[in-house]
Formats: sequence, structure tokens, C-alpha cells
Amino acid sequence: MIVQVIGIPASGTTARVGERFRLREGQPLRIGTASDARIRVTAPATTELRILHAPSGTGVELEASGVRVSICGVNVAAGSSAVVHDGDCLFIDEALVLQFLNDAPKPPPRNLEFERTIAGQDDNADGWRVYLDFLEEQGDPLLSWVRSPHEPEARLRRLGGLGEAVVAGEVLPTWNQYGFVTSVRILRAASRRPGRLAWLIGQAGRLPVARLLSSLHVELFSGGTVNDVEAVSALNALSGCDFVTSLREVSLGFVGAGGAWPQTDEAWLQLQRVAPYLQGSWATVVSAGLRARLKLEAWTPTASAAWSDVVLNPQRTEVGGGAECLARLVGDVPRLACSLHRTVEGEWVVHDERADPFHSGGGRYALRVNGVPVARAVLKPGDVVEPVEGVRLRFELVSG
Repeated sequence: MIVQVIGIPASGTTARVGERFRLREGQPLRIGTASDARIRVTAPATTELRILHAPSGTGVELEASGVRVSICGVNVAAGSSAVVHDGDCLFIDEALVLQFLNDAPKPPPRNLEFERTIAGQDDNADGWRVYLDFLEEQGDPLLSWVRSPHEPEARLRRLGGLGEAVVAGEVLPTWNQYGFVTSVRILRAASRRPGRLAWLIGQAGRLPVARLLSSLHVELFSGGTVNDVEAVSALNALSGCDFVTSLREVSLGFVGAGGAWPQTDEAWLQLQRVAPYLQGSWATVVSAGLRARLKLEAWTPTASAAWSDVVLNPQRTEVGGGAECLARLVGDVPRLACSLHRTVEGEWVVHDERADPFHSGGGRYALRVNGVPVARAVLKPGDVVEPVEGVRLRFELVSG
């Protein structure tokens, strides 16, 4: 088995991305703070981790640790050991990532045209049956996963380099009934470290279970303007993904205003050359608008709104039954339920004016966003704001 370095921190290790170590019986790969470790790390306390290879399998032993160690997001406690399998990823303090690879034969051929046909078509039972028969004919090892129980921990192990971010709630994969990841949402928190977003997209692009992924949503932008460097990096990473020919939908968030982004436009055109289902211009990938509005979508016999569509005041828009409220509610409603405003960074924020600012409330008058009680939330286009139970308002950007 081979151990390959696929991610490194900005500093604090001797490892290099792409570096490989072949495991041999009786010769453990040592990782730690000691001067004679094959991979040295800098940690606040002693770290000693050994990777051992034997005929019975490959294992990891964590003797002492001052950092967090996990296998695809599943913690390895100090003084314990764990067995690793082909494709597993070992995270050391989240930033140093090692992947285990078998000396496997060349993977069987894929039928890209057929994969494009069934990607995003989970209700096409006949098509999926034919595809699974094709995998069996090719002897594709992925078929053993499809036919096995898809338990939560087993799914984490199948997510490889995404496992740690999934456990942290930064990456949200959607699985279909056949054991394939059909869509991925990467939250804003996952892109705050430089280069991490492109790395996560690249990891998703290498997963056998994600080869039919058809939808990717990244919360890269949440107001302000487009950062050409970040956008180009994300689009270039997508171009190299195994699922690129099946990709039907991409979004990277929203910005305060449209504009000319020549580098990003070119990166989008290059992506379209290898992703035949991606249509439209770059502007369709990032929603734009300095202004926003609320549209009334649902109400109750006892509570509603005095309008069907209201454009928001970016400085402050109050929602409630008071006469001073721009977005006025009628019926059994509080005088002031919530307020919205646009920050200097271009984000639209909604506050529950009746709740503890640090804890979401409950009950009929609790603010909800997409059905979840919140005290404060950063909104994105399409979110549903519910200032009073049953009164649902759709948040949208307004161009111009």
C-alpha cells in the first residue's frame, strides 16, 4: 500500500503535496515531532503516529498526540489504533492530509455517455439497472459498495478527503438510493482558508461515488463583488473533476452588483468546453443585485401581510404590525417581529427583534429561516423568511 500526501498546512511540516511513501512490512511510517520521523510536524505537544503494514492489513497507531487525528472525519484517540482501507484519508490537525492507495490495477473503463444520461435522473429505475449491470460487466469495484449497507460511518469513509469537512458541517453531500453522491453544497465556512475551496472541489472530483454528481452549490460569495482569483480557482478545479461531463448546475453564491470579470468569464468558457450540460453565461452562476425584496408566498387565516411584494431599505427594513414598519404585517402579529439590513460587506442580514441575540427562540412568534428558528441569519437568494408562524416571505435580489 502507498501513502500519498494530498494536503499540507501553510507551515509546520516537512511533507510536500504529491509525496508518496510505500509501506513495507516491519518498517512503520512514523509521523511526529521527533527528529527522526519520516514526516515531521510542529505541534504544541508531543505527537507520535505510526502507520504499519502487515499481511493482515494496514493500521494506524496513535501513541501520543497534541493534535486532532481522524480517518475521514472519524476521530482516532491517543493510545488507540485503527484499520485503514484503500481510499481512506488520514487528517492530522485538519490541514495535513494523507491518503492510502492500494497497488490496484488500472480502473475499468467508464461509459461517460451513459453516465451523462442518468446523472440527476434518480427516478429512472430502468436506466440505473442497466448502469449497474454495466459496472458488473466491467468488474468495477464500486459495485460492491452499491450492494452493501450504506451506514453513516461507511459513507464517511467513501467521502475520502471530504470526510473531515462533512463532519464539521461545512460540506453537505446528497446521496441517492444507489449509494452515489448526486449533489454537494459547500458552505461559506469551508472557503475561509486560502486555497481550501479548490482543494475540496478537487477531492470531490476524485471520488468514485461522486462520478455522477450533477449539481454543485458553493457559498463562495455572499455580497460585495466577485473576487476573480477565488472564482477562477474554483472553476479551474471543476474542470478537472471526474464528474464534470455529468454536471448540470453550478452556483457560487451572490454578489452586490454585476460587472465585468474577464478572467472569470474565460474560466467559465473553459469549463463549458468539458461540461456539455452547463449552459448560459457566467452571470447565471452568481446572482447579482444591490437591492433585495420580499415576496409574500403563504399566510394564515389570522396573519398575513399588507403587500405581496416589497423592496427593502438596505439601511433597515422593519417587519411587523406597527404603522412604522415598511414591510407591514396584519392580523395577530407583533408590532415589530424582525428587521433586515445590508452590511458594508454586501450581506443581507435578518434579526429576530423579539429574541435573545445569541439564542434562537421558539413558539409562534419566533423568527424562522427555511423552517429553522434563528436569532440572526445571513440570507441568500431563495431563502424563506417566516417572521410569524405560517407567514412565509421569499427573499430575492433585485437587479439594477
